[in-house]
Amino acid sequence: MRSETVLLVEDDNRIIKELKAARDLLAAAIECLERLDAGRGRKRGRPPAWLNERGEGNHPGNADAPERACEKRA
Repeated sequence: MRSETVLLVEDDNRIIKELKAARDLLAAAIECLERLDAGRGRKRGRPPAWLNERGEGNHPGNADAPERACEKRA
């Protein structure tokens, strides 16, 4: 009876170690995905050509604002 109890305790300890290792792996994966998600904002730069063709890529920042001297074209 004593040897069966020792085997059960060893199995329990092994299972606990495996579960903790799986938990740590999942926590690392979740952290990585959260970092990836946080980095996804509006992208800077020129919009792709297909977006310009649809007319969605060219939004003036402030159409009612007066032109600045450096922006005037003769």
